Amino acid sequence: GYYVTVQKDASKKHAFYILPVDNKLKKPAGDTPDTISDGKVYSLANAKKSGLYIEQPEADATNGISPVLASKASATDQKWLLKSSANGTFQIINVATNKALQVSGNHRYNGAEVAQAASKASSQAQQWWIRANSDGSVRFVNRLNGLTLSLDSTSVKKGKSFVTSYKPAAKLRNYKAAQVEPIDAGVYEISMAQNTNKAITVPSFSTTSGVQLKTADYNSLISQKFLLSYAGSGQYKVRSQYSSRYLAEDNGKVVQGTNNETKAQLWEVVFDDGKFYLKNAESGNYLKVANNNTKKNARLTTVSSNPGALTFISRHTIDDGSYFIQTASNKKQVLGIPSSRATANNAKQYVYKKKDDQGYKYHITYLGKDSSGREMYKIVNALSNKALTSSGSSVFQLAYKGSSSQKWGVDVSKKGGVVFVNEATGKALKSKGANKAASAA
Repeated sequence: GYYVTVQKDASKKHAFYILPVDNKLKKPAGDTPDTISDGKVYSLANAKKSGLYIEQPEADATNGISPVLASKASATDQKWLLKSSANGTFQIINVATNKALQVSGNHRYNGAEVAQAASKASSQAQQWWIRANSDGSVRFVNRLNGLTLSLDSTSVKKGKSFVTSYKPAAKLRNYKAAQVEPIDAGVYEISMAQNTNKAITVPSFSTTSGVQLKTADYNSLISQKFLLSYAGSGQYKVRSQYSSRYLAEDNGKVVQGTNNETKAQLWEVVFDDGKFYLKNAESGNYLKVANNNTKKNARLTTVSSNPGALTFISRHTIDDGSYFIQTASNKKQVLGIPSSRATANNAKQYVYKKKDDQGYKYHITYLGKDSSGREMYKIVNALSNKALTSSGSSVFQLAYKGSSSQKWGVDVSKKGGVVFVNEATGKALKSKGANKAASAA
């Protein structure tokens, strides 16, 4: 969009680049390094300055947004699918947005902006040669203009966007590609891609092994929360946070089972064409809702082809909200505060017959994870607005001050349900029965 003029003043001279237009000349020497595999997902870390990665900001799927250099975070917006394209090139597709990096406006000039756009494998603006550097890192060269993906800067800094450049400095163009799983280990709601309101659930709050899983309207309860944990070789175990049982394939059904070492309980998360699938390690079959039913109470099955696309929504075992905390042995009994001592500090918490009373409800708020990876929560009585606190074996309420005695970790019981474990004492919340004070043991 700029005019070229002729100047007598030598101080106004401008450098020009003569770029090849022949594909053979434009293609950089060498082959795709062995560390790059078609269809696998990678993180792309700056080779000069550790801890900085190429990221698609806020996983925004809007076309035209440029990637930036950002601090390391465990998120899908820093994960990139490298998908083989034409003439030995690859598309660079963000896992969070399913958009591909391309040279904006098909520009061939030095400094042309790079941004995400809807994936189009035939577009040369989205095709990149991947070449190895002597330090083991890689660089990306665009097929359309022959220029190299580079930071739009003279130094490596967070927040800087990307362009294509002619012979950029190594610190701006070299990136370490490390293969990663498309989904991080953690707690998820697993929903149908075509109807994310319908989530995989443990039906009727069952803890029985062999029960076939179904779909239901997402309701924030832990019967719809699943822990994905790495099992090696790109496979996961998927555990219900309610029943403590594991997803398994059983003669074409998806059931929950007792933890074992069989491949029937191992699943690969497959990312393909912007969609996620669960593939069973033993049979090679894919999880699918029977008949693609988008209504609730649809049964989970497995198929060898035409699988069901899934959405993994990162959650905590307990969503922030107000709850009854009921005993597993008697679901009609819940934690509560005596109305006569509703606002008193140091008032002990009791177990009562469940009823719709503010003193029997608790606001549970996620606080993050401790050093061991256990989820931590604060638990505040809805009537008194005071936090569940523990000292020794006593459980009582105090104004929340963020002390370790007021923070409760969540473990999943092998018999189903959760155990609240106090951070300060390491003791768990325990019921002694109806109309008796709760304790920690």
